[in-house]
Amino acid sequence: MNGDAAPKYESDLEDLLSEALLQAGQTTARRPAPGSLAASRLAYSDPANWRASGQVAIIHREDNVETLIGLFDEFLHASNKSARKLVATQLGTMKPRIEYVAGEHWIGKTIAANKAAPSTKIEVIEDLILDMGVSAPAVVCQCSIVGGGIARVVLADATRFEAFTPRTILLLPAGMDVLEGLSRGTKDRIWREVQRTLGLGE
Repeated sequence: MNGDAAPKYESDLEDLLSEALLQAGQTTARRPAPGSLAASRLAYSDPANWRASGQVAIIHREDNVETLIGLFDEFLHASNKSARKLVATQLGTMKPRIEYVAGEHWIGKTIAANKAAPSTKIEVIEDLILDMGVSAPAVVCQCSIVGGGIARVVLADATRFEAFTPRTILLLPAGMDVLEGLSRGTKDRIWREVQRTLGLGE
């Protein structure tokens, strides 16, 4: 073995250290060797390599059930056109593009099982606030109750959600399940109304 050659793991550690220093803004750090694992990681972890392309509302579609996953800022990679990054936005700044997705990996097996299970349906009228900051007053919803919890909150009519700082409009169709996109406070208020309707917790 050549005593002058550094073991491979030492080279990898040096690349990782250089990547970390570059991410921390220390421009004097040595850049990872081209083609190395650290260089590949840096290409995707460096914010400078991502370009904002708009906003997208992700909606899960399974048979006749549509579920709002959330509103996201979309970023496309500068060199790999097939790579994109979705970051949950707190407030929309433009009319989002609607994208439909499928598969349990978007909503999880537990949620998918709850949606398929027999349920009790309760109609409520509530002010709805989505977790990205838009809201709609006095919305008629049909809540599906499964196993002592809410499995779905479905819009009875097409609903216009708005925010004003900045101005944002999100239109969702009748039949859309918005449970996963609701703010925590809204979910709590709906649950209290469901309990009151069922005569529970009094």
